[in-house]
Parts: sequence; C-alpha cells; structure tokens
Amino acid sequence: MTRRILVSAFALLLLAAALLPATAAESKVAIVDMGKVTDNYTALQEKSKELQDWYATQRTYLEKLVDYLFLSDQSFAEVKALLSTPQPLPDDKQERLQELTDSAAGEEDAFRALEAKPDRTAAESERFRKMGDAYTAGQNRLAVEQARLNAEYGDSVTDAREEFMNKVVEVTGAIAKKDGYDLVLDSGVVLVGGTDITDKILASLNGQ
Repeated sequence: MTRRILVSAFALLLLAAALLPATAAESKVAIVDMGKVTDNYTALQEKSKELQDWYATQRTYLEKLVDYLFLSDQSFAEVKALLSTPQPLPDDKQERLQELTDSAAGEEDAFRALEAKPDRTAAESERFRKMGDAYTAGQNRLAVEQARLNAEYGDSVTDAREEFMNKVVEVTGAIAKKDGYDLVLDSGVVLVGGTDITDKILASLNGQ
C-alpha cells in the first residue's frame, strides 16, 4: 500500500457542487495540492502505517500456517487459535503448539519419503494418496484464511479512506466558505490560476 492509498484526489471535485459556484467569470477559485495533503496529514500517515503494520503481521501469520498444511481440519483450527493468541503463550499452550508442530513436520517428512520411493507398496501408495489429499485440503484452508484477511484489510482501508476524505472535504469546505471561495479543485487538474489553500487545510487537519 502506497502512502497515498487512503486519499482520493477526486473527492475534492465534489466540493464544486457543494459550494454552489457562481458563473465562470465571477467565481473565486482555490486549489489544493492533494499529494502534499496526503504526505503531511499526520493522522492519515499514522493510520496508514497502522494498517500496513497490521497487514505485515497477518502475512507473517499466514507464512507460519504453511508449516501445518498436513494437519486435519480440527488441528489446523487449533493452530490458528494458538498463533492468534498474544505471545508469549502460556506454558501449556506453547507445549500444545509444539506438539502440533512436531506432528505436522512428521507428516510432511513421511510424505516426502513416500514421494521419493519408486516402489511403494499398495498400502504405502494408499497412505501417500491420503496424505496428498490432506495437503491439498490444507492449501484450500490456507487460501480461505488468506482471502478472509485480505477482505478484512480491504474493508479497513475503505473505511479509513472514507473517514479521512470526509474530514478533508469538511475542512476544505469550511475554509472555502470562510474565505469566500466558490470553487475548490485539486491542483493536479488545474493548469493556470487559483489560490493555493493547501497549507491552510493542513494546519486545520493537524490542529495547528
């Protein structure tokens, strides 16, 4: 996620209608550098970092789950609960996690050994097939978990984007009304003209 993921410059264009502009010849126009707002809006940057840190933590969690793909649904769910528990774990929970870790490692080692064996017996072939099915089921569980976390992250980003853009529009509208501007545009869509009120907006957003 880039530093600007929580801000859409196009939202400021909505102020054109909200501020009821006069005719083109009479309009008093202000411009805002949304890139500068994004980079210097303190609360926005803090929230952006918070979401990035959360997502990085979840990716680490998913990477750990890869070691448990050979486990049953029940054991896999148990591992998820243990890995989601604040660390360090109590001794009994840490002991249980280690048991599950050893079990998963043992199953994987057995699977790899059978995989490398060219002359498997019928019983070994059946066991190899069942272990392969278990691994595929584990991959599917992991994909479901990843999709869930991605959806949660996406929802959080969307909520944050709306919250901060509403604040930017609110502050911009108040400044425009106070200073008598009829129209406020993102400087990125303006070639010439307009009074830059970016610093005023940032000062208000950051409580200066």
